[in-house]
Amino acid sequence: MTPPVPPGNAFEEGGSLSGILHALIEKADLCAREAGYPPLALRDEYHRHMTMLIAQGYAQTFGANVAYPQFVLHTGTLFPWGAPNHDTVYKFAPVEDHCHYLISGRKGTESLSTVMVRKGGANVGRMHGAPLLDVDIADLPGGPSDEFEFMLSPSKPSDYAGAWFEMPSGATGLVSRHVTELPEQSDGTICVQRLDAGQASCFMKGDAARAHMDNLCGFVSELNSFLIAHM
Repeated sequence: MTPPVPPGNAFEEGGSLSGILHALIEKADLCAREAGYPPLALRDEYHRHMTMLIAQGYAQTFGANVAYPQFVLHTGTLFPWGAPNHDTVYKFAPVEDHCHYLISGRKGTESLSTVMVRKGGANVGRMHGAPLLDVDIADLPGGPSDEFEFMLSPSKPSDYAGAWFEMPSGATGLVSRHVTELPEQSDGTICVQRLDAGQASCFMKGDAARAHMDNLCGFVSELNSFLIAHM
């Protein structure tokens, strides 16, 4: 299998954005030839699949800031994974395992609504790993308008009386999951607040852009290799 793009190589290999995207597609084609799948007849669909992975990775790298996290689209109507899936929406927010986070929102009527804590992700140049923790929103106590909140941190602050979950060591991201089955169901709302002061600037400089592009390339290459190997 073609290995992920190593950190630091994205700009040198492509030079320009179009060159980097072309290099990713070339690596994907090499991966397909080595695996013997997909066949040439599906090449256009395979490239469509690659552009969806790139779009997904872009939102999680350039659209996310670990110092000031917010949920961005992971998988859904615009970024379907494998096939269009309008009834399942995943959102992603980057985190650091030594920090304190308050996750809050309003419950919906989904069949399933959870917040998963994971290791890996586009923000660190890797595909997402298995959940280290999965919080079921339906199990959380709700307020008069079905509002909820819980804290996620290495230890529970003595002055916090709400629901608390221990942050797993090595965690690098949150993934919220909203699954509906019926037309009358609706997704809830969710947001994340980092309670520790962020260190990163809101403005992206050259080195940060290079690191984000390296992470994007690593994520896309590794995830595509994994998906091809399991088809």
